[in-house]
Amino acid sequence: MTTEFSTPVSLTVNFKVLDTANNYALFLMNWIGTQSSACKLTVTINGLYTVTVYVDAAEGQGGQNNVTSIDLRNTDFTSINFHDYLVLGLNQVQITAEPTNSTQKNQYTLFAMAIGHA
Repeated sequence: MTTEFSTPVSLTVNFKVLDTANNYALFLMNWIGTQSSACKLTVTINGLYTVTVYVDAAEGQGGQNNVTSIDLRNTDFTSINFHDYLVLGLNQVQITAEPTNSTQKNQYTLFAMAIGHA
């Protein structure tokens, strides 16, 4: 998916989780166009939790700087990052992309997405 933000951009992904023991993360392979300003991604998990990340790297060889990882579950009780945004059964992630500077040329590409063990 590639956009130049001529219209608002959002993507909704539904997936099932059948365990409470494993840690999961949302992985995005994404980049901005050359000469583009950064893009802001707002990720809402199950309509309750919101994470904001910024994509400011152009496409790189080998995917360097092009992978965004968002923890959906971290069950390490000793970590300050302990959280569980997931529920058993059906989960939903909504991703909204917007340019950080609307006066510049903007382009965002989402090349791949996966949900897997963190």
